[in-house]
Amino acid sequence: MESQTVEYKKSFGKEVIISLVAFANPGKLFGNLRIEDLQRDDYVSSLRNRLLAEAFYLTGDIERYGTGFVRVREILRAYPEIVLGVEEMGDFFKVELQQVAQVTPPITPPISGVDHIPVTDLERRILLMLHDTPTLTGSHLAKDIGIRRGTVKEYLRRLKAKGLLVREGSTRTGRWRLTEAGRAAIDRDE
Repeated sequence: MESQTVEYKKSFGKEVIISLVAFANPGKLFGNLRIEDLQRDDYVSSLRNRLLAEAFYLTGDIERYGTGFVRVREILRAYPEIVLGVEEMGDFFKVELQQVAQVTPPITPPISGVDHIPVTDLERRILLMLHDTPTLTGSHLAKDIGIRRGTVKEYLRRLKAKGLLVREGSTRTGRWRLTEAGRAAIDRDE
């Protein structure tokens, strides 16, 4: 039986909420290798067919043999929203890469009065950045803060809903303006 790759997506509207890529190969882990071993960086794998592995290495189809899971985990450190799963299922060995939903901290409820609208640390950081550079785009904010563009979009929506931030002009050439309450929120905590 040949190896199979399947990609599943559950979506809502235009945004993908959950994405899963699964690789399944016939046969269990080879030698004395166990699933727990693959979670460590010092595991030692065995080759089923040394000549075939050497051929793949010499043709450039693989970089090295026996270090794949270590390298995959190293790469995935840059993508905390992707989880690596490994399991044996009957006579199959399955690897899954699943995108997990990032949890956006809950919005703090607005309280009447200019000086009393609470903001989270991330909301305050966004307000400060937009106060200093009103023409920043969502993409720039996401890159500078180190979060996804969708998360920035949600925070901007929340800040507008709290009455702390207003968008003036078009999405392309406009600018952000902190309201009196928005300026009070960043001044209060300095």
